[in-house]
Amino acid sequence: MKTRALTILAFLGLCSGCGGDDAPSAPTQHDPIATQPGVPAGDPTTTTIGSGGGELASSDGAFTVSIPAGALTTDTEVGIQPITNTAWGGLGSGYRLTPDGLTFTTPVSLVFTVPESMLARTAPDFLEVAVQDDAGYWYVLRNRSFDVGYGTLTATTTHFSDYSAISGVQIEPVQATVQTGKTVALSVRFCSFETVIADQDNLAALVASCNNELAPLGTFTNWSVNGTRGGSLGDGIVAEHGSPLVAIYTAPPVVPNSNPVAVSVATNFGGQQALLVSNITVTDAGSWAGTSVFDLGDGTTITSNITWTYANTNGTLVNYVPSGLITYNKPAEGDCPITSITPNQHPIANADGFLSIDAPSGYYNGAGATVWNTTMCHQCSYDEIPVCSETLIGGQWMVVAGPDKISEDGTTISGVIDFGGGSTFSYTFTKQP
Repeated sequence: MKTRALTILAFLGLCSGCGGDDAPSAPTQHDPIATQPGVPAGDPTTTTIGSGGGELASSDGAFTVSIPAGALTTDTEVGIQPITNTAWGGLGSGYRLTPDGLTFTTPVSLVFTVPESMLARTAPDFLEVAVQDDAGYWYVLRNRSFDVGYGTLTATTTHFSDYSAISGVQIEPVQATVQTGKTVALSVRFCSFETVIADQDNLAALVASCNNELAPLGTFTNWSVNGTRGGSLGDGIVAEHGSPLVAIYTAPPVVPNSNPVAVSVATNFGGQQALLVSNITVTDAGSWAGTSVFDLGDGTTITSNITWTYANTNGTLVNYVPSGLITYNKPAEGDCPITSITPNQHPIANADGFLSIDAPSGYYNGAGATVWNTTMCHQCSYDEIPVCSETLIGGQWMVVAGPDKISEDGTTISGVIDFGGGSTFSYTFTKQP
């Protein structure tokens, strides 16, 4: 990587602490922090390009280098190696252009394809292209443009090195799931830039670092829910929490009609204005209750009455723990019939199983089993008294051949599995108020 470390001219300080009519606070100096170069994270591509120019795309199809006619004077093998993105504010993959340090007589174009999933956490005006120097510092390229129609971010350079798409400001989390009445913490993560003297390399700024704690020079205002500042009782409430960069969203007591809700903050960053949006799905976690029956096909059944209670939310997954009672029944028939099973019932513990529901899609998965020690007695025709022994009984009381999906009205979880040989498993759980 041949980009040279450059002389810092002045601190730009992009940043908050300034909302409404308040005067902006003094910028806080950030010391630039180097990062390790990215490591290969995909297949390389190569081609030979001469004085007539040409293009080469990365193996993931998300990056293209376009070399104009006259930029090279001789045939040269050029390559693109996808790498991990270690840039401050990095988005998507990074790309190593080879041979490292190759220079051009006229600028070449670097084109990043920006999918919606990448753009979700930021805004087009905040996207930049950065290059890493030999010391590990990142610099923003001066010439960049974003094509909304094609969803592409383009910048120009005159030499090969490691390049990455970055965003100076991002909202976290981009999406989340929360139970009714519960809260989600949101924050704006920003990168501070410093201007540099870099006409010869077409560089505009040095990326110092990124965080969501210190206030940059700019404004982050009007935290809103579905376009209403501060939110509403129906959609949920959002309020700053100690800093304009941080807010707490409190979900409404019932699932809103518009779900997921859009929690947003108006951002003025580096002279650019945009709305950053986090999509939050509100779920009425509640509880589920019902029965499962495992019929082993020989008359033996494992019947369980189960209540699933909300445990936690992890991303979009709503997780539940079980409680209830499992009953083991074995028919008293044959030459040596069972006379007693003591006990033939046992409590179901929270740790015996799980149920996870993906709130946006309604798909679920789960499993559960309980075994316990019991005294089982049988009496053959030649036994004067029952013969008893200690044994383990029980088994599975939750099996999902899936993942499967909740009923269309969102009130029932049910399924039937045929294991063959007369062995079946069935379950039905309904949403509790």
